[in-house]
Amino acid sequence: MQWDLWTGSVDPLRSVDPSNFYDLQARSMLPGHLDVPKGSLGIDAFVHAGHAYTYFGIFPSLLRMPILVLTTRFDGWLAAPSMLVGWLLVGLFTSLLFWRARVIMVPSARTLSNSESSIPEDRRPNGFRPSGGHSYLSETSRTGSS
Repeated sequence: MQWDLWTGSVDPLRSVDPSNFYDLQARSMLPGHLDVPKGSLGIDAFVHAGHAYTYFGIFPSLLRMPILVLTTRFDGWLAAPSMLVGWLLVGLFTSLLFWRARVIMVPSARTLSNSESSIPEDRRPNGFRPSGGHSYLSETSRTGSS
């Protein structure tokens, strides 16, 4: 992931060629049309009735529009941060998917065991006890004996 985003040096706002497809599309969408300036997309454009269009979807352009409304400073520089956010979201939702699979495959895994809980036992609210834990682990951690 890091090699993909920052080859050479760490610069989260570096330009990635071709990186302005979605910026051009978002700038065109601001006044209400989808065609982009002719020649700005190179071979990635298709021309219909004298207007150049891109075949990329509009969702990434919609996400960039709030930034592009406020400033022109980041035109062409949002590709690397967008990829980073995408990778972070993939990581988050993959971990959530694995957690769901764990709960489906092991029904007793709905709650954390004592060994998995991140709340120290002396700081837990009254009545809080993760189910499925081993009493030996909680007794050992409380008394310090083995």
